[in-house]
Amino acid sequence: MKTNIMIGPVRKILTVLFIASMMSTCCPCNRSNIRFSPPSSKSYALLEISGNYREIGYAIGSMFKREIQLVLSRRNNWFQKIRDYAEKDPDNLAQLFQIQAETHYPDLMEELRGMSSGAEIAFNDLFLLNIHAEISARMASLSETESPGCSTIYWQADGQKLLFHNEDGHQAYQGLMFMVKATLPSGVTVLTLTYPGFLMGNGPALNSHGIFQTTNFISARECRIGIPRYFLGRAVLEAKTLEEAIRIVTRPERAFAYHHNLGSVLEKKIYSVEVTPDSFQIIEPGHLYIHTNHLIQDQTRSFPQNRKYVHTSSMTRYTVISESLEALKRVRTIVIRDIRGILSSHKRSPYSPCRHPSGLVRGTTLATAVLDLTEATMTIYRGNPCYSFENQNLTEYSLKNSSD
Repeated sequence: MKTNIMIGPVRKILTVLFIASMMSTCCPCNRSNIRFSPPSSKSYALLEISGNYREIGYAIGSMFKREIQLVLSRRNNWFQKIRDYAEKDPDNLAQLFQIQAETHYPDLMEELRGMSSGAEIAFNDLFLLNIHAEISARMASLSETESPGCSTIYWQADGQKLLFHNEDGHQAYQGLMFMVKATLPSGVTVLTLTYPGFLMGNGPALNSHGIFQTTNFISARECRIGIPRYFLGRAVLEAKTLEEAIRIVTRPERAFAYHHNLGSVLEKKIYSVEVTPDSFQIIEPGHLYIHTNHLIQDQTRSFPQNRKYVHTSSMTRYTVISESLEALKRVRTIVIRDIRGILSSHKRSPYSPCRHPSGLVRGTTLATAVLDLTEATMTIYRGNPCYSFENQNLTEYSLKNSSD
């Protein structure tokens, strides 16, 4: 086991030296600082990087080229359907989304171009990967497929405020996730769990101004030409206030439905923000709040969603969590270990809170994030919570960690 663990770091160290050399050659007046920490049984690999947007993207792409290419290989059939649709699409949606992203977030397009170069993946393919939800909403052949989601519980009691979030995804990402700590040209430093090939912001994140975000996929059946959801999620990472973060995700140019858990460890506040292309609703949760992968607010829930997905995956997890919490509330006060137990549950598997692939259902829990508003920390548990909670496979990051 120790030998296998050491193979990765040797390759990654050589990659760090190569990236630094390339950046020094190409951008001698704006060199990036790069540091890599290999994964362990308790933590994900961590890339620490500073530079301009293209350099940061290039570093992520180069360092995790194998992971990005492996994801595309594992999901080749799925991605090929999206690519074929985009190439034959008479409305040319992919190009229209590119124009929107370039118009509103040119810096993030540079970041994605850098990632494309570093990973040696065609830019159009990488961009398509980052708008797959918007394209899939138009595709009848993909709209009925099972999309993994996430389960979120917000809990506060006795002066504590905690957000628990099971980060679920396709099993293709299992073993390939990584952490990035990036100091951006805006001066904001962000620490985020990252999916190979995707802009930062899809996974749980905390920035140096105390702003944090986790997200829940919404199985929308419609989209409009506008800013793709991953670009808005990435833009949030540079928000300096909670008000600014909310303003970003509710921009009128948004293209797709999404749920954002947005909060501030400095303001000790959290908001649930549901958005669709034509509406949004913001609520400040009470002492106990649940969200999975369907719209639940009055102003948004009428938006067309994939009924099959809602009633199998999302609603099943929502019901398991709700019923478990209600049962506990009838006998005693809910404590932190109860929340951990519920998120580790396999009740009504394979659509349980703790997910494992089963047959054609490919969803799995990739990680669990715990945001502590009281202590200003983000704890990332590696892998399924049924194992990681018990074995303490975790890394705790403080607000200080995200800004040093």
